[in-house]
Amino acid sequence: MSTGRWDAEPERGRLDLWWDGGGTVVAMTSMEQARPEAQPPPGREVGPARRLVPVLAVAFALLAVIADAGDWRNGLFLLLPVAAFAAWYRWDVSIPVLAAPVIVGTAGALWGGDFEPALFLLALFALVSVAWCEHRPTAWALVALSVVAVLALALGRPEAEVAWAPWVVGISFPAVLGWVVRRQEQTTAQLTRARRELAERAVQDERRRIARDLHDLVGHGLAAVLLQVTSARHVLRRDVDSADDALATAERVGRASMQDLRATMDLLRADGEPSGNAPLPGLAQLPVLVAGYAERGLDVALEDGTDGSDGTGAPGETDAPDGTGAPGGTAASGRTAAPGATGAPARTGATTATGAPGPGSAVGLTLYRIAQEALANAATHAPDARTRVRTAVGPDSVMMEVVTEGPLRPVPPRPVHGHYGLLGMRERAEVIGADLQAGPTPAGWTVRCEVPIGGAP
Repeated sequence: MSTGRWDAEPERGRLDLWWDGGGTVVAMTSMEQARPEAQPPPGREVGPARRLVPVLAVAFALLAVIADAGDWRNGLFLLLPVAAFAAWYRWDVSIPVLAAPVIVGTAGALWGGDFEPALFLLALFALVSVAWCEHRPTAWALVALSVVAVLALALGRPEAEVAWAPWVVGISFPAVLGWVVRRQEQTTAQLTRARRELAERAVQDERRRIARDLHDLVGHGLAAVLLQVTSARHVLRRDVDSADDALATAERVGRASMQDLRATMDLLRADGEPSGNAPLPGLAQLPVLVAGYAERGLDVALEDGTDGSDGTGAPGETDAPDGTGAPGGTAASGRTAAPGATGAPARTGATTATGAPGPGSAVGLTLYRIAQEALANAATHAPDARTRVRTAVGPDSVMMEVVTEGPLRPVPPRPVHGHYGLLGMRERAEVIGADLQAGPTPAGWTVRCEVPIGGAP
């Protein structure tokens, strides 16, 4: 799925959402307008059809006066239904309360046999009853009452000469039209609520995404810097050179984290439009990530079966921090930063299916972040253990595994909302439809993520 844009228009502003191929919201504008607290409280919404009711009431009264004028005293009765409809619109008067003034006013106007077009007011009352009366039996009962009023006037006052048959049809048809208006307004209200909920959900997803990125960029960078500073403090008095190396590594890590943070902030400020100056990391950057942790003293090596350096896989050759890279896809990586550390076993290749499609940018970024989190946890909770990062691209899926074998430090109890690293990994995996497994093993700890290529962006 390619990068795309979706535009939502909440009631108080426009919301522009960008997502990457995996459905993750990348950035948005007008966030203040889309936040839940910025939305007006739900209440009675006055639609265009409702606004027309008082206007139609006045129009029908004027039509009766102009087309079939009679005794002006009978004409005064037309003010009752007009005032009733205006009160209903202005103060939301209960619709059953309108029945008395509308029926009495209409009957009073027609009592002398004049003002027959005033029966349009009964048709308007039938429409209002069906469209906006919440209690459905009451609504249809009011329609029946309007029809009975016409029949009673025609039969009880023959000298009025009311043509009751066409007026019964004239009342029944607006009642059906009222049902259509009600359904249309209900659909509009449902769409408005769904649009508001979608905007609120998008804002929450964006907040979670920013929280994950801050955890990955700031949290991992600070953890690495603190690790090196701690190492420097321990050897400062007895090995000045090692302390200087550790502090230099901490400086490089801090600068790299600041660059990543600036690139992410630039991406957010640009409304999610990548500038092309700061490419997002992917599987191609895994060797650099692994080498960085090896330089900080972690016994870690990369074993991958991807090929090429086009951003969809890791390059075929990686140099270890000590410069002992070997062509053909093998390189040694060990504890070069820690004093007295020995090299880790050489990197080995895995089998990759011929012609297998490479993962997209969203998959590469997600796997990179998961590997980054797993290595950060290994450096924090198992610095003396042996860690291996394995990747393999198959015909139908991409697999990445971070295996830590060795002693683990006890984890202090966390609050209920702790363990944001594991939570962030699971959220990232869920976005691209990946299967993530993270947990202890008899030998240590394993994080394994498998992504179906066919269903991932």
